[in-house]
Amino acid sequence: MYALVIVLMLNGMYSVQAPNMVFPDLETCERMKELNTKVLRDTAPNDSAKFYAVCVKVNKDIEV
Repeated sequence: MYALVIVLMLNGMYSVQAPNMVFPDLETCERMKELNTKVLRDTAPNDSAKFYAVCVKVNKDIEV
């Protein structure tokens, strides 16, 4: 399982976002990452806005 984590940075501030879902495999997560990357690039408020997106492996046996 994989989760998509996105860090948005603007004017020295940052926000961490992740959809409330996991993806069954890395390929699916990467496709969602590409889609989100396009949206973030197209809607950036200015040139100083940056983001970092990564698919993170989540172990199935994780305990909460």
